Amino acid sequence: MSSVQGVTIQAARMKLGSQRRGGITKALKEQRSRLYIISRCVVMLIRWHD
Repeated sequence: MSSVQGVTIQAARMKLGSQRRGGITKALKEQRSRLYIISRCVVMLIRWHD
């Protein structure tokens, strides 16, 4: 394998790894925002008076 191919394969692997981390980060952000919305709704329901 030539050094050029080795560099391209390394770059592809690094890009794939960063995409995975980006996906995990995005999923965590979505989950955190869902929990925030649910918690706000629960607080609103608890404090709600007729």
